[in-house]
Amino acid sequence: MNALKADQQTTKQQKSAASLANNGLLSRFPQTAAAVIMFSVYTTVAAIDLPPLIRTLNLGIFGTFTDGEQWAPSPHLFPSSDSGSGPTISEIIRHHRASSGDMDKTHFVVADRANWREEGVLAINLNFDGFVDAARMEARVVGSAVPSVSVGNTAWSEALADFTEGFYPRRRFAVYILREAGIIADTGALLDALNFGLGSRKEYAPGVCRLASGERGGDVASIAREHARAAAGNDFDSRMFVVVDDMEWEDNGVEIVRLEEDGTTDSCVRPVDVAAEVLTWVHQGLSTWEEAKGWDEEVEERDH
Repeated sequence: MNALKADQQTTKQQKSAASLANNGLLSRFPQTAAAVIMFSVYTTVAAIDLPPLIRTLNLGIFGTFTDGEQWAPSPHLFPSSDSGSGPTISEIIRHHRASSGDMDKTHFVVADRANWREEGVLAINLNFDGFVDAARMEARVVGSAVPSVSVGNTAWSEALADFTEGFYPRRRFAVYILREAGIIADTGALLDALNFGLGSRKEYAPGVCRLASGERGGDVASIAREHARAAAGNDFDSRMFVVVDDMEWEDNGVEIVRLEEDGTTDSCVRPVDVAAEVLTWVHQGLSTWEEAKGWDEEVEERDH
């Protein structure tokens, strides 16, 4: 059984590599490097066995990189083996900015989930059009994609579009328009503003928001009661969504909502170009929900 599983995994990787080559992506990842740039790997959980992760990153997407190791574990901020509690992503970002040494200053990886083979790792970009961003990818994909972004072979927006399959995010965020907002004639402009994000920097990345069916009466609480059914039927994220209750959404923002485990809701109003960004950050693991709610203070401080 183990041999069969290994064969199936090898076949899956071969098919993936062939698919990338057929789509013209092979040229983005040259198999020899003119100069080796080193990248840091941080972890926030104690249960990760680092050597296999580092090896996977260094071998890259095709498992054939041979020109020296580019990925190395950071000697700082590892979680305590006693408590198992690690640093927050914001703490890692602040540390990396101050103490990255000779490593790449802008791009690094955080292994924040023990089962990184199935749940991926977090690739961090400290300067995507002036703000921090992150993408969850397979470790072997990160091993090639991040160096390619770093040297300018691949744009970050292309990485989001091409290399995050299954992770970015798996499901879309529903956008509900309340009748109290009046008639929003151009819902396309609303969705573009949400999906394109800060400074329209994600115009070419996959859209993360999709309109829920029609305008409706009621309030956030009534939407929350119906959202589980709507999410299951439309492949929406089951816990987070957007509510538009103001016709002047361009100036007054929209409400982002999260369903808590006990069935209650928590929400805050954010500018339309920020709303989907912070939902994606929470989904990816870049930000906590509390940081997302305090974007003006917490995340802006993190980003600058």
